[in-house]
Amino acid sequence: MSNYWQGNLIKLRSFEDKDLEKYINDRVNPDSKRQWCEDYIRFPFSPAEIKEQTEKYNSSLKDEDKRLFTIETLYGEYAGEISVWHTDRRNGTFKYGIFLDEKMRGKGYGKDALKIVLDFYFNELNYNKAQPDAYAFNNNSQKFHEKFGFVLEGVLRNQIYSRGEYHNLHCYGMLKNEFNKLHKHDFRKIVNS
Repeated sequence: MSNYWQGNLIKLRSFEDKDLEKYINDRVNPDSKRQWCEDYIRFPFSPAEIKEQTEKYNSSLKDEDKRLFTIETLYGEYAGEISVWHTDRRNGTFKYGIFLDEKMRGKGYGKDALKIVLDFYFNELNYNKAQPDAYAFNNNSQKFHEKFGFVLEGVLRNQIYSRGEYHNLHCYGMLKNEFNKLHKHDFRKIVNS
C-alpha cells in the first residue's frame, strides 16, 4: 500500500495506475459530469490516448511541487481528485483544481482534502497564497470556495470560450495567514505510511 495523508473523512494519496480506469471512463462517458468541469469541449479521444495524456500529465506534475492526488474515503472508495499546478516558489503562489464524484459531493470530502493540501503547501512548503479559479457556469465551485473562506479577488470578463459562448472566470485567493485563522490543524497528525 502506498503512503497517504489522512484527514477526518478522507485519505489523500498519489494518483496510481488503479485510478486510471476510472479517470478514463469519466472522460469517455458522455453522461459524465466531469466533462462540464472542463473549460472547453475536447476532441474525442480513445481510452489509449487518454491514458497516454494522463500519464504524461501526471509525470510532468512531479516537478516544482506540482501533484495529482486521489481522494478516497476512509474505507478506500474513490471520491475524486485534487491537483496542484502553476506553483511559483519565488512569489509563493499556486493554483489547484478539485473534482469530486457527483455521489461524493456535499459530504465534506472536498473540504477535508483541501484542508490537507493547503496546510501542507502553506505550513510545510511555505507558500503564501492559493489561487483557484471557477468558471462562471460552475456555481458549485464558487459556493464551495466562498464557504471555505476564499476571497473573490476579481472576475475576468469573457475569459473562457466554451460551448459556443464566452464566460467569465472568477478568480479567488486565500493567504496563508487567512487559512491558519480558519482551518489550521496539526499536519503531523495526518501523515501516515
